[in-house]
Amino acid sequence: MSGSASLVSQPTFRKTATTGPTEKAVTQQDMTDYRIELGDSRERLVQHPVYNLVDSPVRLRTFMESHIWAVWDFQSLLKAVQRHLS
Repeated sequence: MSGSASLVSQPTFRKTATTGPTEKAVTQQDMTDYRIELGDSRERLVQHPVYNLVDSPVRLRTFMESHIWAVWDFQSLLKAVQRHLS
């Protein structure tokens, strides 16, 4: 687990308008875009060894079939903690 801690960084949130001068006034008021400044976190993620292992549709399907159970398990635990604390 010590190696995974280096992948975690605090993103910086920046709010920017996504409308152009030719769009309607209503969309100019309603449309906003929240972007995340990730720094080098994206580059480290793309260089992760899993990207070299998932190199075909068959391997991607196999990875996703296994990964969904890990995500489901984590979300179930997270929801249980949320119910316990609230």
